[in-house]
Amino acid sequence: MDEQEKLKQIPIITMLAAAAVTAVISLFSEITFGMFLLRIFVASIAFYLIGSVVQILFTYALKNEVKVDAKSGTVEDGDEPAKESESSGEYPDEEDEDDEGF
Repeated sequence: MDEQEKLKQIPIITMLAAAAVTAVISLFSEITFGMFLLRIFVASIAFYLIGSVVQILFTYALKNEVKVDAKSGTVEDGDEPAKESESSGEYPDEEDEDDEGF
């Protein structure tokens, strides 16, 4: 199984886990069967959406290989190397000193 196939299972697993927890909680509370079904339906849909968002975030992170430097807290894309801070707080050297108008 590659990473993409594993990521496809995230929404389904979160939905089933939420439905199982909701079912156990609902069984111990005295509610009607209609309310029991409504709770499971709402929990399943809500956690399926949450799982889908998590899947999208993981797919984006794995695709772009986003790296976070633990020391400085900066985020680096996998496409380009990390850049050092270009501004040192000093004025840049003037290359064209012979401009008379300015």
